[in-house]
Amino acid sequence: MECAVFLEKPDEPTITVEILERDGFETSPPLFECYVAEEESENKSEDTVLVGYAVFCYAYSTWNGRKLVLQDVFVTDRLRGKGVGTKLFEEVVKHTVANKCAYMDCYTLHSDGLKEVFDILGIVNMTKTEKWDLFRLSGEALEILSIP
Repeated sequence: MECAVFLEKPDEPTITVEILERDGFETSPPLFECYVAEEESENKSEDTVLVGYAVFCYAYSTWNGRKLVLQDVFVTDRLRGKGVGTKLFEEVVKHTVANKCAYMDCYTLHSDGLKEVFDILGIVNMTKTEKWDLFRLSGEALEILSIP
């Protein structure tokens, strides 16, 4: 939820903890994978507390084969700019190469500061260079089009 608030979309997530647990840990193969960043908790009843994560999954390109899709990288506010997000990103890049993916796709909002980071890292903005548009079919339109 902290990520949705940061992106100014607090009402958009509809996923539950139960769905995340099912899709990531009870499904074979899992529908997503993730790396997490933790730190020691100040609360004596907890060992660690989550301070960041990177969530990704695989997809397939008919042009290039297996690819990795980086869905989210998020770091809690007080640790932004301290290298946590960079470390998470680097681990996903290593995972992409180790799993012989042709490339890694990343998504970000136009207003998200990650665009500048992606530019610095040499990540190509496909919207600018290749004129790709991203479309989504969901909700009522999805239901209507699924009717035979």
